[in-house]
Amino acid sequence: MDDLKHKALVAFRMSVRNYKPWIAPNWNSVEARDSFWQIVQGAENNGFLTSEKACEQFGITPDQYAYWKERGCHPDRNMRKKVWSFLKKELGL
Repeated sequence: MDDLKHKALVAFRMSVRNYKPWIAPNWNSVEARDSFWQIVQGAENNGFLTSEKACEQFGITPDQYAYWKERGCHPDRNMRKKVWSFLKKELGL
């Protein structure tokens, strides 16, 4: 199980490293929203982000955060960059 956790963490680190929050071709596309929320979900699953930390990073309330996650809302570029920078720092990238 530890090996599986390690592989998941390595894959998550690669996803964060390769994510480009400032590039937004079809920025409001389902794929763009999904890639952002997959990174957020991966951060939660790997213990790097809690809903409290996410609300702090996004500057929103817990209710707004839950709504955004459920709907897959696509935050603006500055917010994506802020969350991405936070995760890179947490992961030591």
